[in-house]
Amino acid sequence: MREGPRILLVDDSKRVLNTLGKLLRQLGCRVVTANTGKLALQLLEAREFDLALVDVVMPGVGGLEVLARAREFRPDLPVVMITGYGAEELEDEASRLGAADFLGKPVDGDELRDVIEALTGRELSPVADPAAVGEALAPAPRPRRSCADGGGIRRGRKP
Repeated sequence: MREGPRILLVDDSKRVLNTLGKLLRQLGCRVVTANTGKLALQLLEAREFDLALVDVVMPGVGGLEVLARAREFRPDLPVVMITGYGAEELEDEASRLGAADFLGKPVDGDELRDVIEALTGRELSPVADPAAVGEALAPAPRPRRSCADGGGIRRGRKP
């Protein structure tokens, strides 16, 4: 049996790394994760990958910088940008820098599989429950807090 593609998954969210990493492994991919752009660049220099999935917005070395610098030493590596920010300018800049594709969060499992298959030329296992993937990657709801319950901005003198 042919081994699955080697994927570098880069995101500053532990939740996204865990959820997308699990999905990619279910698809038959071999996954290495990085929670910073700096670590991603170190891994890209030291190891061979068939594809990189890189979050656009990260503190420090952001996804666009990872993409630009990866082009210097891995010009043929397909890099797919992922983001929860639907700004057309980000997509245009990623395309200009050589991104192979651009996916929005929450990531659709079937779409992700199709993109990986197209870019690596390898057939992957089907996604067991694509809806669960999207739900797991949707932004977590934040509880609304008011000043009355201890949250929010307080003005005035310190106690």
